[in-house]
Amino acid sequence: GNGHTPFVSVIVPAYNEETTIALAVESILKADYPHFEVIVVNDGSEDKTEEQLTGFSEAGKIIYVKKPNGGKASALNRGIREARGEIVFFTDADSFFRRDTIRKIARWFVDPSVHAVCGNDEPIAPSTAMQKLLAVTTHIGSGFVRRALSVMQVLPIISGNSGAVRKEYLEKVNGFSEMWGEDLDLTFKLQKAGARIVFDPEAIVACDVPAGFQALWRQRVRWM
Repeated sequence: GNGHTPFVSVIVPAYNEETTIALAVESILKADYPHFEVIVVNDGSEDKTEEQLTGFSEAGKIIYVKKPNGGKASALNRGIREARGEIVFFTDADSFFRRDTIRKIARWFVDPSVHAVCGNDEPIAPSTAMQKLLAVTTHIGSGFVRRALSVMQVLPIISGNSGAVRKEYLEKVNGFSEMWGEDLDLTFKLQKAGARIVFDPEAIVACDVPAGFQALWRQRVRWM
């Protein structure tokens, strides 16, 4: 592609994520992309999330913001306020980037008519039968459907762990509404504003999939 590499701000909201946050941040920092910053917003964690991040913030590798707990949307909005990038890329503290994830997402923004890009969240190394089944449904289900929607230029949902939006567009719709289901809400607001959203199956963010059915069921109910 051409050499346009817009500055990307990766925002990671974190609430009690001591087990995965360091690995997640490390995976983002390894990106083979020249212009990006990582903003971690600690949303009032009560565990060792902050300690896990100290090394990164002291070394100046991340922008670390600490705030009282206010929920994921408020953490994302706080991150947007800090962001200097032309493109804002949202992810989760239990999601892991591949080296090319940012580059794959960023390449779409060379086209000024693209306002947002939805990446592909893949379950990590499926170990249990439940996870294997889920990996299959993920590919047949959301991946296929989102790809079809993107081709028709209808709207894919920007999932919370792999969505990127032009900052000017986020400002236009006033960021995330501080409500339940913040990523779906942002999707509706962008759609209303006439944003063009594409789905990129190659921009992969691996997510930590719940191994047990209970956890999975809760996650899916929340998603619905």
